[in-house]
Amino acid sequence: MVFLLILIKKKGDCNLKIYCCLEHTELALDVAVDEIELAPVFKEIDENERNHTCEYCENLALYTVEN
Repeated sequence: MVFLLILIKKKGDCNLKIYCCLEHTELALDVAVDEIELAPVFKEIDENERNHTCEYCENLALYTVEN
């Protein structure tokens, strides 16, 4: 007897946070929409908290895209 297990992922079920620079904001938004299938939250990082680099290049991250 074979059992089949099907996992169903709910929309917005995963935690996502992408750090990006100005040049890669559109790419980060597209990736977030594809991943969570909902409209993501787009936030500017405060000046005193800008210690991350962009996930697509080596520039300083200015924004986060998250759910």
